Formats: sequence, structure tokens, C-alpha cells
Amino acid sequence: MIRRKFISVLTGGTALTFAAGLASRRLTSEYLQLYEGIVAGYPYHNGDKVADHMIPGYMFQMQREPHNPHDHKAIALYCENVKIGYVPRVDNDSLAALMDNGYTLRAICKKYDPHVNPWEAVTFKVEMEKV
Repeated sequence: MIRRKFISVLTGGTALTFAAGLASRRLTSEYLQLYEGIVAGYPYHNGDKVADHMIPGYMFQMQREPHNPHDHKAIALYCENVKIGYVPRVDNDSLAALMDNGYTLRAICKKYDPHVNPWEAVTFKVEMEKV
């Protein structure tokens, strides 16, 4: 199946622009990288309490927040059960649709740098297991 059509079917047609970028994403033996970016809202949350855990490769917990009053497609990111922020609102539409349709995604820390602008301190990637 063509990748664009596959993603469109998975997300109910909401991922046309998202799917267009998949061709350039890295496909590992077990996982497809869907996204890479910063943790949104990091300075507003308690990430500093768990900063010692934020090393490359650490797997964050992802939790949908469909009742979030600011964004019904919100996906919160947790480290050691402490909320550290969110998948950026401008990028969460397709990821939320995948999660809502029962697909398991994983968020992995790429980099934590306490010496940069706190809004850009944590970068992560989201992957989906190949089906």
C-alpha cells in the first residue's frame, strides 16, 4: 500500500501533509520515526525534577488529554510519572489520531541541554512499531 494512503487510512484522512513528510523519515528494523521536535511548554512543568533521567534513549510516557481545555488533541509527555510538557500543538493532530485509533506510539528523548533556552531544552522523537 502506498505510504500516504496507509497513513491516511490509519488517521481517517487527517494526515495528508503529515504523510507527505514520511518519505524522508528513517525506517528502522522495528519502528518508523513519525516526528522529531521539542517538548512544548517545558518551562511550565516539572521537568527539572527529573532532569537526571532525560538522557538520549530514555522513553517518555505519552498520554492523550482529549479533555484538555486548550487543545482537545493534546498529548502530554511524562518522565518518571512527572509531566514535562506536550507534543507541540501544531504537530499533534496526526499523532493524536493514531493514538485514538489504538496505535501504540513511543516518545524517546533525543537530547536534554539545560544550558540552552528552556523552551528548547528537550528534544524527542516519536516512533510507531511497524505493522
